[in-house]
Order: sequence, then structure tokens, then C-alpha cells
Amino acid sequence: MALYSKPIAKIKVKTPYLSGYVEALCLEMAIHDLVIGNVDGARGPDNPMDLCVEVSVVTTRAQGRINRDLKPLKIAKETEWPALNEAEFRKHQRSDTTLVKISEMKEIRQKGGNKSYVSEEDGLLYRFFSHPKMQNGKWIRQLVVPTKLRLKTLEIAHDHGWSFGRQQNC
Repeated sequence: MALYSKPIAKIKVKTPYLSGYVEALCLEMAIHDLVIGNVDGARGPDNPMDLCVEVSVVTTRAQGRINRDLKPLKIAKETEWPALNEAEFRKHQRSDTTLVKISEMKEIRQKGGNKSYVSEEDGLLYRFFSHPKMQNGKWIRQLVVPTKLRLKTLEIAHDHGWSFGRQQNC
């Protein structure tokens, strides 16, 4: 069993599941800003608090003139993902000519503290990446996305809140 030492911060949270001051573990590459686990006072996923407050809104004539020129906020539309199974994804990987050079990177390449190599598992191409400052140097497996599907993959990740920040999307 491995033990890790991470800093702890006392933070104030207000969520439908937990509100108040809590001690939080500070992680370098966390997937989410806050993860509420089995802590005293936390509500279950089926029992959130109602945080909605009824308010009244009044717009003055002066404010109404200013707001006339504002453009409405663009809201992400539901993104259509091509219906792909594993076999079709493999086919896209194999037909992508830009992946030929990548698929030949079988030996571990090192540049600075970065290490990477490419491997095929069950007919799918993966890139393995390691850096001492990321996840304590553990190897991270990344599915190689064919060029034809990259834009749609990033669009879905971004529009649906799956973005992990610049460092993890690049």
C-alpha cells in the first residue's frame, strides 16, 4: 500500500450535497475541482439541498438602453457523435495516414523528463506517457484519436464540461 503526502486546505463550500467549511486534500492533476466523498454531513446523490432562491428583477430604462446591444450567450448545442463501435474506430485509426509515423514509435522516447511510446492493444493504438511531475511518474494511457474524429472529440469534451485544462487536452 502506497502512502502519499499532499497539502490540506480548509475551504468553504456551498453545494447541493455539502455546505460549510471542510478540510480538502490538494491534488495537482485532479479531474474535478471538488470531489465529495463519504464525509460527515454530506448528502447522498439522490438527496440534494434546494439552493434555489426566488428573486425579482427590475430593469431601469437606462439599463434597458445599454442591454439592447448585448448579444445573447451562445449555448452549446447537443453534439452528434458518429455512432462508432470498436471495430469502426480501429478502421478509422488504420486508414488515417497521419498515424503511420506515430504507430512506429515502439521504443520509449525521452525528452527532458517526458517519456513516451506507442503500443497496440486489441488492435487499437495507444500512446503511453510519463512525467515525474504528473501522477508521480506513473504511465498514462491515451487512446490515439484519428484526425477525422479529433475536432468532434475536443468539441464534445469542451461543450459537455469534460475539459481537463490545457495541460491535459494537448
